[in-house]
Amino acid sequence: MPHSRRTFLKGAGVATAVVSAGPLSLALQEAPGAPSPTAFAAQRGFAAGNFALELDGHAAGVVVGFQGGNAVADVVEFRSGDDPIISTKSLGDIHYEEIVIVTGLAMDAVLWDWVANMLAGTPVAMDGAIIFTDANLNVVRRMEFHGALLTEVGFPSLDAASKDAAHMTIKFRPESTELVAGTGKLPTNAAA
Repeated sequence: MPHSRRTFLKGAGVATAVVSAGPLSLALQEAPGAPSPTAFAAQRGFAAGNFALELDGHAAGVVVGFQGGNAVADVVEFRSGDDPIISTKSLGDIHYEEIVIVTGLAMDAVLWDWVANMLAGTPVAMDGAIIFTDANLNVVRRMEFHGALLTEVGFPSLDAASKDAAHMTIKFRPESTELVAGTGKLPTNAAA
């Protein structure tokens, strides 16, 4: 028997309350709907190139793909009490989208320390950047983020029969982001 709209909305309200109750979560296995590295690659702005993660000035390792980090604002609509038909719209507070990265397990200790602090219940805000490079590892641009807190860490499923590479999905919410021009080359140890 199909569920009614009331049953769906009641369930969605409970799910929202549960999600809102705890800002930090841990996914012990990759969710079936989690974006794959191939899906991330299809959304990239570069036809050929690499991404790398930098945390607090340290090269943390290669990023297979990422999304998010854009500045967004909600549209707020005001209606006058005198004229209920005409409304005025303006932008609400600006906030930044959650950044989702997909990466391998061969990452620097700075990332593992960040994850360990989250799991210990003592989250640490980090500054860093997603580094965009061309095929020759020349830094093209950087998406710098500030005051980011981890919100979710998805570890690869433990399936011995799987032939896919093991990738982690890491989500974090920055206080702000900034897209800046890049210079120099990515160190070869960061691209390994």
